[in-house]
Amino acid sequence: GHGKLVILSAKRHMGTSWSRKIGEGNSWAREWTPEQVSGCILKTVLEAAQTRFGTDPQHVVITVPASFGSEARSATLRAAKLAGFNLKRARLFDEPTAALLDQITREQEQSVGEERLLIVDIGGGTLDSSLIRMKPVGSRAHIDILGRSRYNELAGDDFDMNLAGLLLYYFEDKRGKVTLAEHRFPLFSELLYRAEKAKIALSEMDSTENRDSFAKDYVDITVHRTPDGRPWEHRVTIDDLRMAMSEFFPFKKKLEDRQRDLTFFRPIEECLESSKLVLEGKPCAVEDVNRIYLTGGSASLTIMKRAVNKRFGKEARTVAQPMHAVALGAARYAAMIAGIDPVALVAQDRLLEG
Repeated sequence: GHGKLVILSAKRHMGTSWSRKIGEGNSWAREWTPEQVSGCILKTVLEAAQTRFGTDPQHVVITVPASFGSEARSATLRAAKLAGFNLKRARLFDEPTAALLDQITREQEQSVGEERLLIVDIGGGTLDSSLIRMKPVGSRAHIDILGRSRYNELAGDDFDMNLAGLLLYYFEDKRGKVTLAEHRFPLFSELLYRAEKAKIALSEMDSTENRDSFAKDYVDITVHRTPDGRPWEHRVTIDDLRMAMSEFFPFKKKLEDRQRDLTFFRPIEECLESSKLVLEGKPCAVEDVNRIYLTGGSASLTIMKRAVNKRFGKEARTVAQPMHAVALGAARYAAMIAGIDPVALVAQDRLLEG
């Protein structure tokens, strides 16, 4: 396999000294930093735009996690420069805010007063949230940011890793311990792949409305890259998924206990707490949040929506296109910058500040 030639979740290391060597033992081996990886991705996007439009783009909007600090944002701009973008015409835009921008323009709900909207964005490599204030000003909706999360140690990839670890436990229980690296690495690589597919399929089953007692609640998998070459068949159930993800959704009463946990709730707590910098020293309480949205690749996981509902006592909505909402929101913001936005929205410059 080519697992050792792949870099995963480099985005969560932006602005750090992290690097990974690819091609160990080959003449072309080299170290890769997160901004170099990001630069390659952005270059692909730039070349696609140049091919499509026949010219260089005049401006660029690059989305970043709300939890990105100044170092990560600077690294993102360096990646954009490596890709060939003109930094004088580049803007960074928080991913949760971008997703929310797309969602509220779709809904076009008539606001009768100031509203506070919380958006939680959980992708493969990052998890963060933003608190947005929206209020009507004449015929337009005025939006600005009240708070951001800073915690960035959990994401959808961690759910996959936990489920893969559980599958490895089941495998070793049946076939014995796998200790040699040349056997363990390819086995776990396939288990990780199967775990991600099972997670998606099981979540869709779990989200089916009015599931009856005869509804399917399992996925059958077959793993081929085993140490002895014999395929291993296993049934992964919804209970397995819940067990693998349970550690990320604790329900502790004390705020200080919740904020210490490396859990799904920590970025939401941080986001609400950070709003005190804007709201004259008093952070926004959950009771003062009018709407909660989920976006990102893991937004469809039923356990996430249920956890938000239970923890905060509010029904969370999944945005219309959780896999594409960030990109669509960035496109809408670009249209606003270009002056061709058809939606009656005004975005404060503070949306773009790190």
